[in-house]
Amino acid sequence: MPIAYPYKFSNWYGYNQDCTPVGPAFYMTNTSVAANSTAAYSCNYINYNAGAVTKYWHDGSSSLPVAGDTVYIDVDGSNEFNPSSSRWIGNSNNTGTPSSSSGLYRFDSGSGEVKQVYTCSLNSFSSSSIQSTVSGVCSASINQTYYHNGSATIPAAGDITYSANSNSYPYLSSGHYRISATQYIIVGSNGAVSSVNTCQTVTQFSASAGQSGVKFICTQTINTNYWHNGSGALPVVGDTVYTNSSGTTVQTNRYIRASLAYYTFSNLNGVVTSVSIC
Repeated sequence: MPIAYPYKFSNWYGYNQDCTPVGPAFYMTNTSVAANSTAAYSCNYINYNAGAVTKYWHDGSSSLPVAGDTVYIDVDGSNEFNPSSSRWIGNSNNTGTPSSSSGLYRFDSGSGEVKQVYTCSLNSFSSSSIQSTVSGVCSASINQTYYHNGSATIPAAGDITYSANSNSYPYLSSGHYRISATQYIIVGSNGAVSSVNTCQTVTQFSASAGQSGVKFICTQTINTNYWHNGSGALPVVGDTVYTNSSGTTVQTNRYIRASLAYYTFSNLNGVVTSVSIC
């Protein structure tokens, strides 16, 4: 006779129990640092103070968790890791040695979700001091040394930048920094590089001050400096003319005279639309 209902189920053998491992095991240091400290400071502190480690599991597909993965304290994922405050915690091997290659994990209070993964290594780079504008940064002198956690010589978008590699490891302040003859970075909050940008390569030339009509244009005095982004000594049709050496402010007059010709800017956006002989 078939049994209509099971006789008895324990908690372990109930229908909804799943003893399949949630994902790969890994180790984190028991030593941690408050998340309001900079990541580089936390790396340094954990590296020199790490001892005991604890084994955890995560639900990601890689051997180590990435941002967005959730960490658990048991193999079947029944209990999520639950830090009492927002922390930086070090990745480690099972002997208690922190791993700089995978670095730190940042967790928010009460959540086992990895909010950020940080690589613990800093490279120095040369830079200008902080600038507030594109025109300022592209003409600034490169005379400072700063640090970033990227793998290249100069920082890339997403890298974290620092003004010093000791003590509290302060983040670079938000602003513009020139990093080469033709490049600058924009740094946002917490030292993060939001973009790497190219300064305009421009050529200086002299022309008249400019006017709205063509009358008497060929008799105007040539006494004003301009810059253009073309390849010749003087601009040609299609080139853009600027009023500053960093190439950020376009010429907005309709006509200017240079040498034996005058230039027309029909759209008043700095782009040369025609060149006429005087």
